[in-house]
Amino acid sequence: MLNTTDAKLIKSLILLCIILNGLVMVSSGNALNNLGSFLSSAESLVNAIGGTSGSGQFDRGDGKTVSWSFTGKLMGIKWKYIGICVDQATGTTTTSVKNSRDGSVEHCLRDLFQKLGARQEL
Repeated sequence: MLNTTDAKLIKSLILLCIILNGLVMVSSGNALNNLGSFLSSAESLVNAIGGTSGSGQFDRGDGKTVSWSFTGKLMGIKWKYIGICVDQATGTTTTSVKNSRDGSVEHCLRDLFQKLGARQEL
């Protein structure tokens, strides 16, 4: 079984190989116009291989539900995770961009409950 560091290294190496392959394709012809879609495809592939996207929901009481999700995304040359949390009862939404998937969800949930508390909607 791979530990977290090994899994991150493997995902990074796969992404690097995909990007290098794409750069060779781009430099060899008229593919420069398709670079954006290529990078999007690379992100989708790494997400599928590494399980770097997910979602769920939980009951926060009185039948009120909070939904959360995260997705890995290449931002510049760094891999980041975008967490999105939505309170279904109020429609309040928060987002968080972090280096880890757990961190992105943890921070967007914290921000969501702080926002709900400030509005006295808990």
